[in-house]
Amino acid sequence: MHFIEKIEGKSINPLSTLLLEKGYEYQAFNRINMENEFDAKPLLLKIPWVDVLFCHVFSKLSPQDLFNLRAVNKEIKFLVSEYFKVNRVLNFSSVTRSATLKAFQIITKDAHNLRIIDLNCCKWLDSTALNPVLESNKNLLHLNISSCISVSNSSLQILANNASELKVLDLSNCHWTSAGAIISIALNCPMLEFIDLTSCWEVTDEAVCELVLNCPRYSNGSFVYDII
Repeated sequence: MHFIEKIEGKSINPLSTLLLEKGYEYQAFNRINMENEFDAKPLLLKIPWVDVLFCHVFSKLSPQDLFNLRAVNKEIKFLVSEYFKVNRVLNFSSVTRSATLKAFQIITKDAHNLRIIDLNCCKWLDSTALNPVLESNKNLLHLNISSCISVSNSSLQILANNASELKVLDLSNCHWTSAGAIISIALNCPMLEFIDLTSCWEVTDEAVCELVLNCPRYSNGSFVYDII
């Protein structure tokens, strides 16, 4: 997957575009052909990390962009690793086919501030990799693991025990979802506003009733549930 674009015969990448939008001069570079490596590195590292790079630039890059960036050199790799620690949004939905379990583990290893996790159709994901992330990010608000066929109910139990502020949960096409796991979510996540249980065939009417009874915000939210 290539992220370098051509405009008027010049090569640019998403990072240079975002920096220019923020008023910073930046010489486009990539890890394969960096003509001004020694000029580009100090400039990038001199830009305020948290207030500018992390908030306005890195947050708009895809996981693929971030991995390409961290491969430039040791200094940039450290910079990206620091961003992973404070990142609040993890979205793998756009890179499902190219992403790997190893990449997911690198990004989430030291993450403790995630609020939104979107892993839609990440069929390579399993509970062994996901559970530590759910344990470490107790302020999680949104989780999408739809069509994650290798995850198990242990992840939902850990989610219930740690994410009391959870508002959105997408479990569509997670056929492994059990009624007991949904009851645990209902009893421990009272802030829940939206849940998608499409094709979760083991979920019972009792579990659905527990969601309605224990999640008062549900009345103002949405619920997707099919009966086969």
